[in-house]
Amino acid sequence: MTAADTTYIGPLGQWQGTVTHDEHTDEFALTFAADGTVSLRTPFSTGEGTWTPTGARSFSYTIKEVFDNRNVMPGWIAINVDATHYEGTYTGSGLCYIHAPDGTVVGSTFAHVTGHQHNPPEPARS
Repeated sequence: MTAADTTYIGPLGQWQGTVTHDEHTDEFALTFAADGTVSLRTPFSTGEGTWTPTGARSFSYTIKEVFDNRNVMPGWIAINVDATHYEGTYTGSGLCYIHAPDGTVVGSTFAHVTGHQHNPPEPARS
């Protein structure tokens, strides 16, 4: 491992990006916290979840996304993404499960995401 790798702090901070699924592209904002939590904001939904490092420059996250207008999407989506992070950009993909309000899985979609970091935290100094 190089000296640069020892200061890797994961995807901490604020990110903006796009997700492509089912021939649609949507914008999102994510915030990754040091305690392993992640929050999602889109123009039409919010979500909360967790993230974990999976390698020197990779991580995964899961989010429960709930739509603001429950008439449009009364259930929720379980987002699962495996991602690679390099120099302020991450790319990832994963299978997302669509749930009815009672929690029953009613469908799935494969998503591709790209995010760009805003206001990254400073690496820890030793």
